[in-house]
Amino acid sequence: MNVGRDDGLSTRVKSLARAAAPVLVICVALAILPALLPEYLRDVMTKALIYGIFAMSLDLLLGYTGLFSLGHAVFLGVGAYTAGMLIVRWNEPSLWIGLGAAAAVGTVVAAAFGVLALRVRGVYFLLVTFALGQLGVAAARNWEFLSPIGSGTQGIIGIGLPSISLSSSPVLDPSQLYFVVAVAAVLSLIAFRHLLATPLGYAAQGVREGEPRMRAFGFNTWTVRYRIYIIGGVFAALAGVFLSYSDGIAVPDTFGVDVSTLVLLMVLIGGAGTLYGPLMGAVLLVFGEYYVSTEAPERWPLILGALFVITTMFARQGIIVRATQLWIGRRVFRSSRGGVLAQPFSDADRQPAEHVGESPGEAAPAPAAPNGVVWDGGGRDVLAVEGVSKTFGGVTALRDVTLNVASGERLAIIGTNGAGKSTLFKIIAGDLPPTDGRVSLFGRDITALPAHRRAQLGIGRSFQVTSLLARATVWMNAWLAVQGGQEWRIHGFRRADRQAEAAARVEALLKEWGLWELRDVVAAELAYGEQRRLEVVAALASEPRLLLMDEPTAGQTMEESQALARHLRRLPRSVTIVVIAHDMDLVFSIADRVVVMHEGRVVAVGAGDEIRDNPEVQESYMGMTAGSPKP
Repeated sequence: MNVGRDDGLSTRVKSLARAAAPVLVICVALAILPALLPEYLRDVMTKALIYGIFAMSLDLLLGYTGLFSLGHAVFLGVGAYTAGMLIVRWNEPSLWIGLGAAAAVGTVVAAAFGVLALRVRGVYFLLVTFALGQLGVAAARNWEFLSPIGSGTQGIIGIGLPSISLSSSPVLDPSQLYFVVAVAAVLSLIAFRHLLATPLGYAAQGVREGEPRMRAFGFNTWTVRYRIYIIGGVFAALAGVFLSYSDGIAVPDTFGVDVSTLVLLMVLIGGAGTLYGPLMGAVLLVFGEYYVSTEAPERWPLILGALFVITTMFARQGIIVRATQLWIGRRVFRSSRGGVLAQPFSDADRQPAEHVGESPGEAAPAPAAPNGVVWDGGGRDVLAVEGVSKTFGGVTALRDVTLNVASGERLAIIGTNGAGKSTLFKIIAGDLPPTDGRVSLFGRDITALPAHRRAQLGIGRSFQVTSLLARATVWMNAWLAVQGGQEWRIHGFRRADRQAEAAARVEALLKEWGLWELRDVVAAELAYGEQRRLEVVAALASEPRLLLMDEPTAGQTMEESQALARHLRRLPRSVTIVVIAHDMDLVFSIADRVVVMHEGRVVAVGAGDEIRDNPEVQESYMGMTAGSPKP
């Protein structure tokens, strides 16, 4: 008997059981509710579940991707009007045709709106989505095509219940509609959870945590946000189909900011980035509105405002999440501060990396230079910077900088603070455009390419200030870095933890750099030296051909700096390294050539000994005078 394999299977089963438990509880609750509720409350619950689907679709944008939208109701209205038009104008009551048509129209509308809205960020994205929502209201009120019965301001009246078949019969009754909506809500929850466990889901959360870092990994962050925006829009449109069946009417105000604000409050009260929270938030607010509006409808806006204030001031992770954490325990929900990224895989979920070691505690061997060959001066240039200048207003940061880096070379760039070193790195990596000049990589002009395309071409980068996905685990930072160089892999719907090749690469790197035992620790909780090592791992994960390292030993102890230098010396010459450093021990221990910059210019280039013996460099940079002993 293979005890290890049996233990792994047992762990995997337990992990699946823990993941399925909340869904099973929801299924049981939804199954028995109709027997406990009177008919009118069953209908309220139907509407609550519809808004639950709608809220989860917004949570996908807000909680997991960081897209704060005030126009999400547009897609709800699209679905409602699509289903209403099919029944009233074309006498097509089939539920399946209604859902299919709404998904198609929702995809088109979301794709078109996404192109416009995702061009901007922050408050401007908020304003654009608000404007698109108002555009939807205006179209529904004034476009005669959308009002087959009554005036445009009335909307579509007389929407009947759908047929469960492709024909016009049999038609569902309200009790059957409840179960159809309940099944749809559970399937939506399962679909969202699966999506978030795919490479696209991980990439979306990575974008939420740190967009510059994700671009440096090689991800087209706009494409990631665009795909998630479309998926969220499609599910909102599907919710709109059920809403039209439930209400029997589709009105222009469905598109409006009031509905968008209401669903936003459902997400915030429930807990953004949890899925379960927004679903429960929808139930809470729909039932709350029903009971309050029955007695004193004028008080409902005041209650909503109070809930919003309480949430933003005292329970930013969501009132429902906070209350559940206090009552049952913090492990019930994945809070919005972590999402999926902060949840470690169990060892059983990870695919084994057989080639990296015989046991979890055995470190992977350090990579060797190909065929044992050492650098002999390099071949063709990997990197060429030609006449690059950069000005910010009236300040010139770089002045006609020209340098070449040969294949396999280790080049160090030194200089005083303000010399332009980091600005040069940003131009090479694609974070800044040059004012003049050009940058070439492997003979190809990349001056106009964005940062993610340069990363895909073989540039790996570590940052001067640690730039990790702080709320993601060590494992997930490395995993996303591995995937960034092969972005096409995020297009599939296979679970991320089933990709053995990426898992093996991550395991090898973390073992080599002494981070394997910390793989399930959130990056923000690492010691500073460990964060700097993870920064290097992230830069190396995609197997770059050109590695840019900006102050890799900043803030580290002498022992940590020496360990980093040893690791860098062991890297094969197939990796060309350009490093910015003030640490002279690191510079002279790894560099084949040293470039000295001062006030935005290159003032000296040469081997380490030549730079150390250069009187001008000694005086202006190293604080030495001619004749002083060498450091």
